[in-house]
Amino acid sequence: VESCPLPMLRMLACEAMILTDMICWGALERGDPDGFDRYAKAARALWEFADSAGLVDESTPRLGKG
Repeated sequence: VESCPLPMLRMLACEAMILTDMICWGALERGDPDGFDRYAKAARALWEFADSAGLVDESTPRLGKG
């Protein structure tokens, strides 16, 4: 990511947010609320970073099951 072309950052940020969403759901499915809390905090920080960097807009998929 650090050396990728700038136009790829939006796609990579979206992929990273999808992965963090999957990790959060995996923790819940395993019955690991403490893990979920840690992962959700990291996911939120990633979202806030991507948003402040202008990598998130109305076309960014909303995450979560259902």
